[in-house]
Amino acid sequence: MERALPIQRSYALKDQFFCRGYQSDVRVQSCIDNYVDANALQRKEVPCFNCQQGLEVRNEFAGQ
Repeated sequence: MERALPIQRSYALKDQFFCRGYQSDVRVQSCIDNYVDANALQRKEVPCFNCQQGLEVRNEFAGQ
């Protein structure tokens, strides 16, 4: 049985970056969680709703 190689991602969940919506550093995991929650629940008052940067982070993390 062959062992699968780990997927190489540009981001790790613990990495931080500057969030334009919150104007502060956030972790990738927090960004993805907030982005998915805001858009799934249609929370338009949250900066993460329809956030282009959040979409890019999520897609990059997912490897798309």
